Amino acid sequence: MFKNILVPITPSSYCEQAADAAISFAQSFGSTLTLLHVYGFEHLWGEAELLALPGELDRIKAGMTSHYASKLQGVPNHVIAAEQGVPHVEILRKAREINADLIVMCPSAKQLPTMHDLQQPRVGHTLERVLQDASCPVMMVSHPAPHGAGVFRRVIAATGFSAKDGFCIDYASQVAGKCNAGLTLFNVLDTDSVAANMPQEEIARVISERMDRMAAEYGVLAQGAADVEYVCHEGQTAVEILKLARLRGADVIVMAHHTRESDPECAFERSTVVNVAFRALCPVVSINRKFTIGGSGA
Repeated sequence: MFKNILVPITPSSYCEQAADAAISFAQSFGSTLTLLHVYGFEHLWGEAELLALPGELDRIKAGMTSHYASKLQGVPNHVIAAEQGVPHVEILRKAREINADLIVMCPSAKQLPTMHDLQQPRVGHTLERVLQDASCPVMMVSHPAPHGAGVFRRVIAATGFSAKDGFCIDYASQVAGKCNAGLTLFNVLDTDSVAANMPQEEIARVISERMDRMAAEYGVLAQGAADVEYVCHEGQTAVEILKLARLRGADVIVMAHHTRESDPECAFERSTVVNVAFRALCPVVSINRKFTIGGSGA
């Protein structure tokens, strides 16, 4: 299903989780796996100073090769790479270079928001830039995945009925079809906005209408899944997605990446997919355009 997987990594336990998940996918799908470390720039008052010393990239590659040697024994097609530059630029460049059909990332320790910051976590912008501009789906892993884990059995796809949400449903349906997995299409009636003062009778009516709409708009797309259900709950969007994923024992959540912000920092703070990805017990895949498994982004 995934031919070329790219995993940007740093020496942290969080990135170890992303690498473990990517290794298990590469084993399951016979993928070529590229582990990439970007030796970045230090930004000081508008100046960018390259920190790499002579021979440093070779030392990094040697360290990565040694560290991952045992885990990569089950992945015959793998590449260890180290580059210097601006992290998100080099990640996107490498993804294009290898024609990646999946990027697997995990936020660093300093990026992880606290529960107090659930609505607007303040984190770095590298992941946000990748989410916005990647030419393939981006999977975020925030919890450990067992080494050698199996493929997906239950896929959840969240929709708000936008055009990008249609791309999300399409991709989730492809994943479910390839893995013979069950598919849950999920919409949230947001009680912080649309349903803030809505009476219970009206909430029940709108939820019923939205489930009918999902079946009408996405029924044909979802035909390849082993089984399909349409679910709509009222509540806070990120919280309800996380709750349903936990209750269904989801193996992956697929969401469209939306932003109306030109500033990546502000966009990251307000991104529902990011809020879900930081806390989900399973991987979360972000979709920013139409993708075809085994093909390319539109």
